[in-house]
Amino acid sequence: MLHAHGRYDGTITCTIATLTAGSSADFTFVAAIPPATPQGTTFTNQATGSSITFDPNSENNTGSASVTVPIPQADLSVLKTGPATAAPNTDVTFTITVSNFGPDAASMVSLTDTLPQGTVNNVGTGTFLTFVSLTQNTGPAFNCPSPGATITCTIDPLPAGGSATFTLVAHVPAGTSGQTFVNSANVSATTSDPNSVNNASPSGFTVAASDLNVVKTGPPTATAGGTIAWTITAANGGPDVEPTASLSDPLPAGTTFTSLVQNNGPASVCSTPTGGTNGTVNCSISNFASGASAQFTLTATVDPSFGGTLNNTATIAGNNADPNPGNNSSTAPTTVASIADLTVSKSGPASANAGTNITYTVTLINSGPSNALSVSLTDAVPANTTFVSESQTTGPSFSCSTPAAGGTGTITCMLASFANGASATFSITVKLSPGASGTISNTANVATASTDPGPGANSSTANTTVTQSADVSIVKTAAASAAAGSNLTYNITVTNNGPSNTGTVTMNDTLPPNTTFTSESQPTGPAFTCTNPAVGGTGTVSCSIGSLNAGTSATFTIVVLISSTAPTGPSSNTATVTSANDPTAGNNTSTAVTTITPLPLPMVSPLALLLLGIVLAALGAVVLKQ
Repeated sequence: MLHAHGRYDGTITCTIATLTAGSSADFTFVAAIPPATPQGTTFTNQATGSSITFDPNSENNTGSASVTVPIPQADLSVLKTGPATAAPNTDVTFTITVSNFGPDAASMVSLTDTLPQGTVNNVGTGTFLTFVSLTQNTGPAFNCPSPGATITCTIDPLPAGGSATFTLVAHVPAGTSGQTFVNSANVSATTSDPNSVNNASPSGFTVAASDLNVVKTGPPTATAGGTIAWTITAANGGPDVEPTASLSDPLPAGTTFTSLVQNNGPASVCSTPTGGTNGTVNCSISNFASGASAQFTLTATVDPSFGGTLNNTATIAGNNADPNPGNNSSTAPTTVASIADLTVSKSGPASANAGTNITYTVTLINSGPSNALSVSLTDAVPANTTFVSESQTTGPSFSCSTPAAGGTGTITCMLASFANGASATFSITVKLSPGASGTISNTANVATASTDPGPGANSSTANTTVTQSADVSIVKTAAASAAAGSNLTYNITVTNNGPSNTGTVTMNDTLPPNTTFTSESQPTGPAFTCTNPAVGGTGTVSCSIGSLNAGTSATFTIVVLISSTAPTGPSSNTATVTSANDPTAGNNTSTAVTTITPLPLPMVSPLALLLLGIVLAALGAVVLKQ
């Protein structure tokens, strides 16, 4: 390959002595285009080959190539956006974006925009928009001298891929309702633009004003667990018809949808949440005439656990410009009160024996409509009883504190929130004092931080008549045998096995035949009052006491003298005890049996026997003499 270099005009000549058949040679020639060459100039270069050898085909002995100096191109575009409608005597804002999509930089770029005159029925007889401001937001800085009714901004160059955005604000004159304003932003450059379609961007709007407004009202107070009804009134204050008015109302937290009813006004199309759920109510009113209004009633259910203030806001919007957006929303505040109708009922046995347990059932119910807050159930252990136990059998778990077992005081059960419709039952056991009497009254009370519309049911009393039941028993013992003429001791034990203390207790013991009274004593127990026969006499020992406590015993010792002439054999002696309200009569008597033995022979000393023998001998001698 042969290369020729240089900067000159003329002819390049290359020779070779022999070019063998089938051979070829390549050459590269580089030529410089003069700096002042106009864009679009075409250069054509021709090469010719020749030989002294005969060439049978001379048509391919010449070849040429052309090159054209390129013309720079830049695809400029402009995009202008603005509102579809505007209100009279308000400002409108347009956004203008100028872009160079390349491939080359654009020289002497010019952006122009002339504020338009309004048209009525497509005839330009309206009022002109007036200039307010022009601001460049992004991109390389354009020069925009003295912008006004006509805006001209330039830059040189605008690089390929470059863009700039502008904000144009114009004023819509008063009295232009119904007029249409359309104008274009235009961009141009000295650089060739292969796509002129996007060099202009029109933007138009119609002067149409609809002063949409909404008023929402509701009750100042509501009840948790109850319903709340709001009235929503949407209106178009004009002056123009609103093509589409959209009303929205998100239900506040703590409520669920119940119903929506349109009371009057042009027909609307509404969507609502599913009943029992939260969500947004949306209504659309088409061709909402100036001066027209529509009223709705929205009903929701307040959560039973809600407390505080509900703020519910309705908002209206449309397609037309709204000269007074401050009235496009309305909020209705409602204070929610917790109202819970609590009732407590207490039941217990109609009667119970002193000294036994009484079990009460306490039932607590919240009839709502709200959850009851800070619920407190209290039950004081009644007089003449002591605490045994407390348990909750049903319902949400309360936190309870109780007196110690065997003590007195108050049972208290607490719950932070007692749901609407909930119930709870408790079992409370106390023990009656063995000496209790009369009627035992036990009262349960319930209280809540919520408002209770029926406080009369917040207390319940169970009355129990106390009865006495004292199982008094007697046990009498004595020696298994005793000799006639000796003393016999009886031991008697009187016991109150309960459960109650007794009334008057009397112990009687009639002395058995062939005995006489010697003595009576009370070794243990509360002191009885006794009447006895005279010493050496006969009769009945009788001892009594006004009350013998449950679990208490008294012992007695009675001594009698058995007659020396008493017949031998078994001797029975029975002691009895009597007391009112004794459920077990079988242990109210006790008999002791003692076998009486003969009087023993007196003892004779040896001397007495000797003297007796002498006397008998003397008597025998006398008899013999006779």
